[in-house]
Amino acid sequence: MKKKILLFLSISAAAVMLASCGESYEDKAKEWLRLNVEHFVNINDQHKVLYYPDDITLIKVDLATGESTKCMNFKGDETYAFDKVQCIFPKDKGYEEDKDRPASTKFVVIGWSLVEDKYSGEYEYYGEPAALLFDTEKEKAKTICKGSPENHGEFIVNTIYEREYIDGYWAYGDVLGYNFYNVADGEKVDGTVFTGNAGRNNIHMELLFGTDGLVVGKYYYTKYGLKKPLGLKGEIDQDGNLVLKTAWVGYGNTEVWKGKLKGNVFEGQYSLEKSYGKDVYRDFTLIQQ
Repeated sequence: MKKKILLFLSISAAAVMLASCGESYEDKAKEWLRLNVEHFVNINDQHKVLYYPDDITLIKVDLATGESTKCMNFKGDETYAFDKVQCIFPKDKGYEEDKDRPASTKFVVIGWSLVEDKYSGEYEYYGEPAALLFDTEKEKAKTICKGSPENHGEFIVNTIYEREYIDGYWAYGDVLGYNFYNVADGEKVDGTVFTGNAGRNNIHMELLFGTDGLVVGKYYYTKYGLKKPLGLKGEIDQDGNLVLKTAWVGYGNTEVWKGKLKGNVFEGQYSLEKSYGKDVYRDFTLIQQ
């Protein structure tokens, strides 16, 4: 990480020196930094700061003074004190790419806090994570969701588990559902609905398509309804070839939906690769509603 910081500072200094040689060199330096060094900037009349992840810690740098401080406490609709964070920065990383489009001022933080073990009295494990949208202008955070948030491309996927408090600990049970949120604004979003069949089974599927080709979603067999939802992650290419895999299907099993999305029809072959027993293969046809 020290090497990355030194490299960052060296290239930043080079960008300033090259400004006198022509704007194109400065632009190239900025573009290289934006694409290759994980960071976020907020530079305007009121703010001159840079944020970057150092392993599990978020660091804030005051560019006016060069002072670096840990940024692990967040205030807003709730107050959080994290011991571990994951940052999801927007594509522009706070740089103004287009005069008609202002630079981003917000990014997502997924954070965990250490929990004290009731028996040992020591902080031994990370508790339930929370996803926040951090506004670097106001230095305030808005809660997106709590539970089990994960990032997949342009979306946050939050798995909702049945939970039970047993002997001083929260135990996770069956999956109750999945909620999806935009990384850009932290707002909850619904997917495009497809219904149809896989073999003899009727299916209800919801998919969200990112501009980067990454796809998230969920589905359930209509005979079970929402009692047994399964999460989906995958990719789609420019020709509509779409491959989805179920997340957390359990027992070492893997489900794959491989087909083509053409117009409002998604069809192909479903496969269930079992950890034991005979694998299952079915043709499927799903139609957008």
